[in-house]
Amino acid sequence: MRELKTFKTNGTLVVVPDSVKTNPGNALFAAGSTDIRLPSLTQDMRTQLKNIIGGAGPANGVDDVNSIGFQIKGHGINAFESDQRDPNLGDVLAAYAPGGAENLLLKANIQAVLGLAHSTLTPLNVVSRLRTQTCAGCHHYSDNDHGLGGKAIWPNKSAGDASHPAMAFTQESERTANLQPAIVGNGKRYAISLTTECLLDFREVFMKKALGLTSAASASHCPTQ
Repeated sequence: MRELKTFKTNGTLVVVPDSVKTNPGNALFAAGSTDIRLPSLTQDMRTQLKNIIGGAGPANGVDDVNSIGFQIKGHGINAFESDQRDPNLGDVLAAYAPGGAENLLLKANIQAVLGLAHSTLTPLNVVSRLRTQTCAGCHHYSDNDHGLGGKAIWPNKSAGDASHPAMAFTQESERTANLQPAIVGNGKRYAISLTTECLLDFREVFMKKALGLTSAASASHCPTQ
């Protein structure tokens, strides 16, 4: 997945690649990395740790994937792509712990921040959570991730279930074979992924509260341990 921008020069429309603003570069997580931008990433983790460990959404906190949040702030640490085909380019967890051997410097930095927050999560849990906030992580690499800490599990949309077709990458089907009964009325609608279904739970509650509805309950489509 790439972000592209267009601009006009001398009457010609030019399309150029741009960095994906929410994706921290894989090189920053690589074991043995001495990238000078690493302090910027660490600072983002420090200032946003509350959201990473479950303070970005519902009261369920650490046990709810809807409560995970992270957005890079530092200049120059975002990636030009989030590749779902090549883990070396798109999977921050694979970069951080190849063969299970964690990046010791980044691990120490994350552990220090977790200690200040008195969190029981591990640095590996934190990086797994960060992965869910990247494009390729949400679409592919985080499927069925039981390593988020707490009771949280990322939905396994690549497997699907009785009500959701298996979606290896996309979040919404465009295949007529996957048509589902409409939510309202007797028509049909295209199916959505298990991940989207899960992430809509919190947003449904949020909208109900915004509209002043007395009942702000929602179905629970997110798996837990």
